[in-house]
Amino acid sequence: MTGDRIRVVIADDHAVVRAGLRAVLGGAKDIEVVGEADDGREAIALVERLRPDVVLMDLSMAPMDGATATQEIVARGLPTRVLILTMHGADGHLMPVLERGAAGFLSKSAADRDLVAAVHAVARGDLYLLPPAARELAARLSGERARRDLAASASL
Repeated sequence: MTGDRIRVVIADDHAVVRAGLRAVLGGAKDIEVVGEADDGREAIALVERLRPDVVLMDLSMAPMDGATATQEIVARGLPTRVLILTMHGADGHLMPVLERGAAGFLSKSAADRDLVAAVHAVARGDLYLLPPAARELAARLSGERARRDLAASASL
């Protein structure tokens, strides 16, 4: 975090969603929304220029989606942490964005307090997942471990 306030950029292609997110985050005394983007390219440009602590990144945006923008932010070595905020469930979407460098995954149906908690956690350097996403991650990791164990035992 830079100073005592968490600086946030909101990236979503719907203006009403951005306004709602700004209103929710505005209720937290230590969070400041410093910019808004309506696609991934604009999000990257704002992150480069403003160096926020966190970017709330929607997945479904055009012309550049949130997963690609996340990967680009990480590849450029920018210090901003990416919190994916999406209407999509974790199934099929969680692992690709974590592999691209996202620091958290949150559904747009989450409670206001979960959004604020997620921003705080990601700004601190933690990974943030609500229980459904954590279960998806655990299932995926345990499945991969089982496949590795099976492959290792087959080669003996």
